[in-house]
Amino acid sequence: MWKFKSFIFNLLSRIPFGEKLLRLLQIRPLGRSRKKTQSINPIWKKHKKVIDTYCSNPKFIIEFGAGNSLGQNLYLSNVSTEQYLYDLHPMFNAKLADLTALYLSSIGILKYKKIQNRNDLKYYNIKYFAPYNVLDCNLNDYFDYSSSTNTLEHIPFNELRMIFTKLHRLLKNGGIVSLQVDYSDHYSHTDNKLHPLNFLKYNESEWIKYNHKLHYQNRLRHSDYCEIFADSGFCILDSKIEYCSIPINFKIAKEFSKYEQNSINSLNCFFILQKK
Repeated sequence: MWKFKSFIFNLLSRIPFGEKLLRLLQIRPLGRSRKKTQSINPIWKKHKKVIDTYCSNPKFIIEFGAGNSLGQNLYLSNVSTEQYLYDLHPMFNAKLADLTALYLSSIGILKYKKIQNRNDLKYYNIKYFAPYNVLDCNLNDYFDYSSSTNTLEHIPFNELRMIFTKLHRLLKNGGIVSLQVDYSDHYSHTDNKLHPLNFLKYNESEWIKYNHKLHYQNRLRHSDYCEIFADSGFCILDSKIEYCSIPINFKIAKEFSKYEQNSINSLNCFFILQKK
């Protein structure tokens, strides 16, 4: 099943407007644009707790890779003066965002106003920029806090280095960052027969056949991210790692032999960083 999915990603990545077609396939057949948000994502709560603990009442927040519903940003809309959201690809979906805002208002998180387009996000103290590369942002020493959820694993190693070097400039001294990073094979998310770390069995020349720009996975391990953060001028205040409980019953590719077993077995991690 996962190889067929990879074939579809490969096909879409090679045709004009393939990315737009992918978004339509993900939303319309599955009815996601009509599905009402039913609960608060636990990761949103984690980010909120970081804000409350380390940077209460931040004035300006920055996030890159905000996604389509902007659920996390709507949830955090009352904790800052403004949130600046940067997406390399324009994934924002007004219907999904509106349904999320409607749900959050029903449980008292925010006051509802209908979202029909990105201009309506101003009511929720959100500025959305897409397509936009966060590397082009010039608001140095401006932001108090930054967050990211399940985005970093889709960015190549060298680009991550540039992004975090840039983020270090954008944040004020002592600025806080909270990050959720997914270390697992994303093909396993929709194929329960696949081991969560299946992609570690392939060397780079083999993996490139399945790793397409519309579903890119960098396969970096926990220690790689720690290195990037430290080299970019951040100290790690906390990191909570979830490890894979399923035994690895296959041979790991040689390029991963340099890692300690704990780094190989990591499934995800929630980081709290501070600008030095």
